[in-house]
Amino acid sequence: THQSKMAALPVAKKGKKEEKAKQAEEYVYQCRHCLSIYDEVCGEADNNIKPGTLFNELPQDYTCAMCDAPKGDFVKERKSKLGLQTV
Repeated sequence: THQSKMAALPVAKKGKKEEKAKQAEEYVYQCRHCLSIYDEVCGEADNNIKPGTLFNELPQDYTCAMCDAPKGDFVKERKSKLGLQTV
């Protein structure tokens, strides 16, 4: 019997380092007053802001959904720093 041997091609696997690097690159915007979060991935359904809406695309009169703080009072933070999971 003839057995053919196929060359094993390396398969790219995502390691924990790659996952952490990806997570470290994801950001949210946190209100300095009440610490609520605006996540661009999720948007804000209650305010008719669609998922994927970038923070800088929000209107100038955007305010925090929790405490009505102005848009300028939000700080860009890494999800990983806040202990948030990626969506």
